[in-house]
Amino acid sequence: AEQLDSVLCTMSEAFFDYGSDDETGQLPSAPAPPFISFLQANTATPVLLVCVGPFASEWARGTFGLASWPAIGTISFEKKSADIVAGPHAVVVTCPFAIPDSDANATVAEIFKSVSPAQVLILCEKSASEYITAYEEPLPALRWIATQGFPLTAPCPPITIPNSASGLAAAALLHSQRLAVPAAIAMCVRPGAPAMRHVGPEDFEVFVPVLALLQALPTQAPREHLVKYLSAFKRDENFLYL
Repeated sequence: AEQLDSVLCTMSEAFFDYGSDDETGQLPSAPAPPFISFLQANTATPVLLVCVGPFASEWARGTFGLASWPAIGTISFEKKSADIVAGPHAVVVTCPFAIPDSDANATVAEIFKSVSPAQVLILCEKSASEYITAYEEPLPALRWIATQGFPLTAPCPPITIPNSASGLAAAALLHSQRLAVPAAIAMCVRPGAPAMRHVGPEDFEVFVPVLALLQALPTQAPREHLVKYLSAFKRDENFLYL
């Protein structure tokens, strides 16, 4: 409980530290906030799966075949869009791009206006260069934090202080806690951008332990999907990994 409170406190502080543009104290100009549209409202679901970042999003798309799931909504931000899809046992948000901390709370609040989950599972990622640890370990690695009452036993070691999630992932966990909805974050600590060019489909298996919570979802072998994604990633010299 102390570990969770400390991590949540770190996340909360991030949402109120916007900084200033110059010595006059003026805030920098910000892009238009994300726009969220839903085709249907009041969707009740056993699980809301929120996938933040390209690594987590592509794993979910390949594993669950999300391209065939009906869309119920869209998140649009700076000419990019993220799908919100629904099946009989889950609603899934895949957001491969970053949403600023200053907009993340409002974005999650809009999602919860139209989706009523029994529990929330958040998959996110962080570069190893941004994750503070006292020892080296094989990458990618999975780390975990959960609120009280979450039904899945921790499938991996915890997220250690002073590390924390940010953006959409942190907002989703904090919002779930405020609504007393059990929630958890599974964070993939992945190689940095240069090393990502050596990542193969097998490295995405870091998320496999969370399938224990998603047993009702039909799965498929994601390898072909991930091979195509990684091939495109490695061909694009201008691609900046988040």
